[in-house]
Amino acid sequence: MMEYLIVTNSSISNKTARFWAKNNSYILSCFPKAEVIILTNGNLKLSTELEKFDVIILIGSDRFYNFFVNSAFQFLNDRTKLTAVAFIPDRRNSALSSGMGLPQQLSEQIELINSGQSVLLDLVRCHYIDNRGFPKDLLALNDVLIGIPPLRLPLLLRTIAGLAKTPPILPSKRKTKEIQLLSNGCSLYEGSYVFSMILLGSRITDGPKVRSRVRANINKFDYFQLNSQTIRDVTFSLPGFFSGNDENANNYLFIGKYDELTIKGDGQENTIIVDGQHVGRLPATFTLLPKALRVISPMISVRVKQSWKPRVIQSNAPKPIGSGNNLKQKPMYRKGTK
Repeated sequence: MMEYLIVTNSSISNKTARFWAKNNSYILSCFPKAEVIILTNGNLKLSTELEKFDVIILIGSDRFYNFFVNSAFQFLNDRTKLTAVAFIPDRRNSALSSGMGLPQQLSEQIELINSGQSVLLDLVRCHYIDNRGFPKDLLALNDVLIGIPPLRLPLLLRTIAGLAKTPPILPSKRKTKEIQLLSNGCSLYEGSYVFSMILLGSRITDGPKVRSRVRANINKFDYFQLNSQTIRDVTFSLPGFFSGNDENANNYLFIGKYDELTIKGDGQENTIIVDGQHVGRLPATFTLLPKALRVISPMISVRVKQSWKPRVIQSNAPKPIGSGNNLKQKPMYRKGTK
């Protein structure tokens, strides 16, 4: 028989509290022998022994999911083949549930958890400068936004989503921000930018949908960067930004797929927001952690057929920008070029 642990932050989040008050009787009736922990503060101190549970069910927001995984990742990673993490979001349009292809209805979410269908999920480890000016690292489960003012995040994301359909007039006078991109020893871009994003899922946390496909066997994370502030350029670039289609990439829109990316930039305006939480600023390094977390999901891993022949040892010759890890990368753009 499966052993379940339910963890929720309903005593901290008002939205989670309303969801839990409405649905806790039904949820507990579906998992009658589950142990329940309701967090009372921002520190994750679990008195129970996690190793005895087959599935840990998190009930709350995307930020709570991120908080739990970052707090318990050492345990989860050590037992990634044994313990699965399930998610019951307390709201619709959850970025994590959308990226993992979770059903919308609560009854279907519970049915999925009972089925035990799981998949190993890729994460991104972020090394950055925190708000106090110290180096720190954090796991991103869904997205990282760079160069967006944190206090204006919800309004700005709604504005960006609107731009993709009907572009309004943008502020014409802003301080330009400088950025440099490097991957596997190669310089990819150096110059000004408006904002950028690392994406694992299909939707920005607390924001609009970016692409239609669910997250499965990604191997590399997607990187999007908008470089121009002019109305004409933004109008031309944003459809490609929100579709994730590199065919629309141009001098003002930079798109690539990477398993490692270093981003350099000076100044407090180069902010970093991980899964909806403002954590610090550039410079930062982002590294893909393949199959780092087992989650309950309807997605099915694709089997890769391997040849029985001996593996050919590859040379250590440097790879050009247009090959290898950068199959979809556009030519490098230097500052002052178009």
